[in-house]
Amino acid sequence: MKKILCYIVLASAGAGLAGCYEDKSTYATDQIPDIVLTDVTTTTLYMGYLEQIDFAPELTQDGKVLDDSYHYTWELNDVPDGNEFEIIGTERELHVSVPNGISTKPYLLKLTVEDPQNGLEYLFWWDLYIQSAFLDGLLVSDTKDGTTSDLTLVLNEKLTTNYAGKEEKIFRNILAESNGSPYPGLLSSLTPMLKGYISSPTHYIWAIDQEGAPVRFNCVDYSYATGSDVLLYQYEGQRFCKFLGASNNSACQMIFVAMTTAGNYGFNTINSDSFALPNASMTGAMKNGICASRSYSSNTECVAVWIDEETNHLIAGDMNASSGSLIYNTISGSGAYDADNLGDQEVIAGGMTYTESIPALLLKDNASGEYAIYTVTPHQAEVGHYTDPDNWEGWVVDTPEVPYGPRAKIDIPAEGKALLDQATGVTFCTMQAILYVATESGIYAIDFTSGTAVVSEAKFTPDDGERITSVELYQQGQYKYCSAMCSKDGSTDRQLLDWTNSAVIVTTQKSDTEGFVYVVPMVQIGTGNLDKGQALKYDGFGKILDVTTSGY
Repeated sequence: MKKILCYIVLASAGAGLAGCYEDKSTYATDQIPDIVLTDVTTTTLYMGYLEQIDFAPELTQDGKVLDDSYHYTWELNDVPDGNEFEIIGTERELHVSVPNGISTKPYLLKLTVEDPQNGLEYLFWWDLYIQSAFLDGLLVSDTKDGTTSDLTLVLNEKLTTNYAGKEEKIFRNILAESNGSPYPGLLSSLTPMLKGYISSPTHYIWAIDQEGAPVRFNCVDYSYATGSDVLLYQYEGQRFCKFLGASNNSACQMIFVAMTTAGNYGFNTINSDSFALPNASMTGAMKNGICASRSYSSNTECVAVWIDEETNHLIAGDMNASSGSLIYNTISGSGAYDADNLGDQEVIAGGMTYTESIPALLLKDNASGEYAIYTVTPHQAEVGHYTDPDNWEGWVVDTPEVPYGPRAKIDIPAEGKALLDQATGVTFCTMQAILYVATESGIYAIDFTSGTAVVSEAKFTPDDGERITSVELYQQGQYKYCSAMCSKDGSTDRQLLDWTNSAVIVTTQKSDTEGFVYVVPMVQIGTGNLDKGQALKYDGFGKILDVTTSGY
């Protein structure tokens, strides 16, 4: 007598096997050993979006590990809870990348194993969560064809928080992989933004394309939004010029501002992520699209300083967190220089220097061709006390108010002018009185700690055949959201990386189709010395358009 014996054996709560076979013996007394999953505790798997699944569960039959003589079929459903499955592998081990999207619900990964000797099939399954693999790191925009652009993200223990001891990962062609094609334009002005609080954030990268249009990327999967999804109404011919964000709260970024040729915009980042209409209180244009800015001010003051294109006056921007905008303060007075009569100046670079609260602008006098560093004294409110605090009477001033004003003017000597006349990039160092100047052949430091500019020999030279195209101070993405968010002692939400404010990002080109990125640490802080021997270097780029850091 023949009969069909069917059974289902559960290997664990989330993984199982099932099979049927035809009993060809007379009395059905022969025992066919089951195929057994050795690890029955692993019921849930996790992988990063667009990362490769590397999974090799150990399966045995009658105590022997299965080999390649068995038939294997790996399947994954197209959507969580979906009933349509796609075959993604036919080998004993699974090593494959899948395009499935990020989801808070698990996908179902199935493995069917066929025993070729008796034709039985055994089914195993696991919950598979696909999460964002794009942590904080170095983000590069480049073009291979001069028309489209794509993004590359580098994760490295020097550049990524909580990544010590982990293997470096490089995600290339992110937009082509996640969206099906590169961005149909050239992306620059990359700027990180945080929506909400750091405890439950949404991370964005904003960019400006070659037409001056804003683009917003979601760092979870680098899907992007343009047009009316990021700007309620765009004026004809309008071009975006500059993004900047700031905060007075260590748990979040508070405001995000855009300077454009048709008005200036801002919003509160706690609950917004797009621009509406120009802010009537933020008038005028930022000269050369350059300012000195910082990401945190405990008293909301002096988060940015720039020169107004129309009035030629220095403007200090204080933060208005409720409206997500800047309050403009015209800096006037004389002393180190006449803030009311700056003359015809071109803005070359801006940054915070000496300390995080001292703004500095590098200006070029268009009449003489000479360069100078102009620093600004930040506003300090009056500090005092009441002799009768219960009745709020008897105010006594302990420290008088210090208004915004000219602080210092540091002239650049002839050897510095010669470098700046051929500069491909310039950057100030936060917390140091150092200005780095890049030419095609080297990076030089101008030390103005003493109030007199001292120009160094080359601190960095590129590898043979390369020409330097830019230099900027390295700051991790979270620091760009809000510097008070980061610390070394664990007292804040994010780890402060050793290279933040202590390294520079350098881009070079061998040709318009072969670019490189260095991250070069400083040594002997305050001297401008750079340690090329400890630098990170990355290749594989076309023409590099911009570099920034992303937060997480």
